[in-house]
Amino acid sequence: MPGCELLVAGGPAKARLRQDRDYRQIAKLAGQLGVAGRVRFSGRVSHQDMPAIYRSADLVVSVPWHGPSGLVPLEAMACGKPVVASAVGGHPDAVADGTTGVLVPPRQPEMLAQRIRDLLASPMLCQGLGIAAADRAVARYSWDRIGQETLTAYSRVLQAHPRRPMAATARGRRTAR
Repeated sequence: MPGCELLVAGGPAKARLRQDRDYRQIAKLAGQLGVAGRVRFSGRVSHQDMPAIYRSADLVVSVPWHGPSGLVPLEAMACGKPVVASAVGGHPDAVADGTTGVLVPPRQPEMLAQRIRDLLASPMLCQGLGIAAADRAVARYSWDRIGQETLTAYSRVLQAHPRRPMAATARGRRTAR
């Protein structure tokens, strides 16, 4: 993808990157592909610094092969960025395919590259996805909503399985009646 830069955020502290096997593999591959000058590694990033990194991106890519929590896409969406994510773990719940970003099957690098190219070729589409992403993050994942939905779930469980009254015994233990 000519004209693009990849920032790999995370992993060990920047000073320790050279000892990291994953870093060495990615850096070696970038060199073999002739794009080493366009791939940057930040190393570990504090949680408080992540919003600035998300906001500096045109789009955020999160493509693990197995079940992540979906936190990276949600954080990026909250910053108004479209997301390209693998359709695993919490990603399909967080990312509304075609509305807030794009879901791709895991281990499909050609499809991943094509989806990224498509998005980067359409800044208006990226902007629209980013706006929808921020709206979804606030509407579905605010602490107020999560708290209310948790209380609702507990209430349903309690209604479906009412507790039997407890009686105290002589030794202070409680037993069901």
